[in-house]
Order: sequence, then C-alpha cells, then structure tokens
Amino acid sequence: MPSYFGMLVLVLLFAPGVALVVLGVTGLRRPGDTMRKMLSVVALVTGSALVAILVGAVVGTFAPWRALMIAAGAGVAVAGFVFWVVVLADCLLNETREGNERIVWTLVVIFTLVVGAALYYFLRRPRRVAETGR
Repeated sequence: MPSYFGMLVLVLLFAPGVALVVLGVTGLRRPGDTMRKMLSVVALVTGSALVAILVGAVVGTFAPWRALMIAAGAGVAVAGFVFWVVVLADCLLNETREGNERIVWTLVVIFTLVVGAALYYFLRRPRRVAETGR
C-alpha cells in the first residue's frame, strides 16, 4: 500500500514539471535569440521528462521514492545533455574565427561536458556577445 507522504511528494513534484513545460512553451513562442530558444527547449524537455516519469510512477507499481530518484536523475541528465549540445552549437556557430579561441573553447566544451559548457556560457559567451554583438 502506498504511503500518503510518498503520494504527497509525487503530487508536489508534478507542479514544477508542469511549470517547466509551460515555461518552455512560452519561451518558444516569444521572439528572442537562439540561446533563449534553446534554453526554452531545455525547460520543455526536462519538464516533460519529469511529468512522464511521475505519471508512470503513479500509474505503474507506485514506488514513490524510487520514482523520485529516477525523475531527478533523468531530469538532470536530459537537461545537462541538452544544455551541453546547445552551448556546443553556440560555440561552433558564433565564436570568432580569429586566433584559436573557437578550437580551444570547442575542445573545452567537448571534453569537460557540462562543466565546460557552463564555463563557456557564464565566462566566455557574455564577453563574446559584448565584443561581436552575436
């Protein structure tokens, strides 16, 4: 028999999943740059994965803590992968061709995965946008 606390946890996690889906759809409908659109896709995919896993837990065998761990792991993995791909594409398409900056940052993003993507997104990208406007 499922515990009521476990059911409450699943219901409380359903709301952020739906909020991420709504945020992603709203972000895709608004005009903006490519990075904003891609982050909207990250929110949409993460929210959809969270909602699907939680619905599957309720409909399926109902193991709330196991479903919570699967949902959290899947959400983080999907969001991290999509973020990595978006940042890698941004680096390859928009980084200047002068010097070795494109090659160096591409290698950093590829070999350090999400950590390198976060470094590029928060350290290099704002400087590049200020310098080149793209």
